[in-house]
Amino acid sequence: MEDEFDSEIPELVAAETIHQLQLGEDLNNINNNPIQAMAVTEPMAVTDMYFTDSRDQSINELTKEIKMLHGKIHELTAMVQRVNSGSQQAATTTNQSSTLMNSHRLHRNQMCQPCFAS
Repeated sequence: MEDEFDSEIPELVAAETIHQLQLGEDLNNINNNPIQAMAVTEPMAVTDMYFTDSRDQSINELTKEIKMLHGKIHELTAMVQRVNSGSQQAATTTNQSSTLMNSHRLHRNQMCQPCFAS
């Protein structure tokens, strides 16, 4: 059993050596590109960086959308205020008209009654 284990060690060492040589070649071929260097030495960091950039871009897009919606809310609020103001003015005018009509009826009933009676 020890013989089998001993015979596997050189193969493992050879495989690790080949891997190290490939890693060294990859590092030599990078040409000072930090993202490529990171991709070889720290692949998860590049993945995190990609997702961070993507997340930041999504956040920026959502922020723009929120600002646009915020502006729309202000526009709608102003419209509602104008409508409410117009409704209040209409109600005031209606009340004034009703008061005038009531005054006229009262005048007609009190003052002109004798005229209509004859």
